Formats: sequence, C-alpha cells, structure tokens
Amino acid sequence: MTNFCPRQLYRELAVNRDELAQSIIDLEDEQFGLLEDEQLAYDLGQHLKPLIDQRVVEDRSGSSYPHQEPAKTHDDERRPRERPVRTPANFGGPTPELANLSNQERARWIFMDRFITLEQLEKIIGCAFSQQESDQYNKALDEFLGRLFLLTDVASAMKDCDLPALQQMFSSTLILMRHREVGDEERVRVPCTLENLRLRFDKYFYKRRSVPNWYESQPFYADPLKKSQWVLCEIDYLNCTLLSPKKRLSTYARAWALSSSAILQKNATEDVYDRIICGEALQEHLFEQNCNSCTTTSYAKGTEIPYSVYTVQKDQKIAIHGKVGLPHWRTKRRLWPGVYPTLVP
Repeated sequence: MTNFCPRQLYRELAVNRDELAQSIIDLEDEQFGLLEDEQLAYDLGQHLKPLIDQRVVEDRSGSSYPHQEPAKTHDDERRPRERPVRTPANFGGPTPELANLSNQERARWIFMDRFITLEQLEKIIGCAFSQQESDQYNKALDEFLGRLFLLTDVASAMKDCDLPALQQMFSSTLILMRHREVGDEERVRVPCTLENLRLRFDKYFYKRRSVPNWYESQPFYADPLKKSQWVLCEIDYLNCTLLSPKKRLSTYARAWALSSSAILQKNATEDVYDRIICGEALQEHLFEQNCNSCTTTSYAKGTEIPYSVYTVQKDQKIAIHGKVGLPHWRTKRRLWPGVYPTLVP
C-alpha cells in the first residue's frame, strides 16, 4: 500500500496560480495552513479528487493501481481561460450588427486590437507586399475566418449576433499571420529564421556576448518558417506539470470540438515570431508569463537522447534554453512548464 503524502500531492498537482506556488514553498518549509482562496481550493480539490478516489479503492482492496486512468475531466474544466474583454479607445461608438459585416470586419470587432492586420504586419516585418500578395493573403484570411466562425459554439453565437459572447469566447486569443520572410536592415526580404529575427528585432534578445550563444551553432537557428499562414494563437499557456504537451493540446482541441490535427504546438521560430509580432503590434507582451514554453524543436548534444528547446520571456527579452525532458517549477526558478497552442481550423 502506498503512503498518502499531501506534501507530495501538492508538488505533483500544482496548478498555474501564484498563491499555490507560495503554498508549495510553505509546505517545503513544513508550514501548513488553510487555503483562503475558495476558487484556488476548489481547483486543487478537482485535481486531488481522482487520486483520493483511487486511494479509497486501495484502502478497500488492499492493493494499489499505479497505472489506473484518472477520472475524466468535465467539459467546463477543459474550456480555454477567459479574460476580461478590453475595448480600445478606437472602438468607440455604437455596436454594429454582425450580420451586416464582412468576416474581416467581424474579426475586428470580436478580437479588436488582437486582430493583427496585414497592413500592420507589413510595417512590423519590413516587407512591402505586392498587390498580388495582398489579394492572396486577404483571400486566405477570409477562408481562415470562415472556418473559424463555423466552429460549433462560435457559429451559434454568430447566428444570434451575440458580440459580447464572441468577444468573451476569444478573449484569450489573437489572430496574426506568420510570414515566411522578413525584411533586413535594407528592407531586402530574407527567410524568417531565428537568426534573422534576432538581427531585425535585437531589442527582444539579450545583448551578444564575446562568446556566441549556444543555440547559434545549432541547425534550428537557421531553420526558416516553411510557409505563410494565418493562425489563432492562445495567449495563456496550458500548464504541463501533470500532463504532457501532447495530452494538454488534445484536451484543448476537445474544448473547441476540433480534431487534434487542428491544434498545433509551436516550434522555436514560431514561438519567438509570435512574441515579437504581438509585442510590436500591441506594445504589450501578452506571452510574457511565468512559463517555460515547450516547443517542438529539438537538437542533439552528443547523446542519443534529444534535447528539447524551450523559451522564456522576461521584461521583453526572450531567452532560449535546452533541456532533456520538461523543465519543472522550482522554488529558485518559479516557471511552469507549459505550451501555447496554435489553432488552425
């Protein structure tokens, strides 16, 4: 029979809350107390319940089931986090009728300043699009929005012309286009790689040292974005303390009633690109959270075990790290392992 250790459970079942992080520190110091935050206590209870149920079974049967599947998560617990809806100053005036708007106009009212337009992107990345390119990208955007607005819950709110519901539904997301090229200092187009992003947007990176950073010698540093495409980015990470990125993304896909193939994990270049475009367009770093962002990028380091690449952003600066497995929360490094989903319907 296994020992029931609350201290161990708190370590394993930590959720993305600063208050709970402090509780973990208190437990490490053997300082026990009540959780005054009722919502936090409820969230922790939801995580603990499957293990408590399993413990009851063990007590009754005298055996343990280490491989037993945890209880299924309720649908409302899988929903993406909702943020307060902010209305920028340039969105004053009467609320329009959604039925009378084009898809792009609807997106502007639903996402507001978190819909990064083609015109904004041109200025940010330093690429002047030709008329043919603009037509192509706008057509791709209309098709992207058409698929997005056909998602089950979205279509229902769209049918009712319920703008507040749509704004709340997408309150933790933004729309942007990942472009496979950026402009250099002379506005000449070059592939969108980590190297070229660092050259163009050097303020987002730590100053170069006399010795090159470790990742500058890795192949992924020069890997370009494969194609230009519109994406919906979640700006709140999914905590991977208990579940792998793959399982967390699968849960997120079910919340949107989508197949797993429509919810993607970012590679290192996409992660850095999204942070820069968001920061330049909004003058706000929405991805800057207490998170080690796990990417799909990996590299070899003299062993057969691949090292995974993850990113951290603090005070605008983006750091790129490598590690075997997931980087876990520590009292001296209070960052949660997480993944920022990309939705491509």
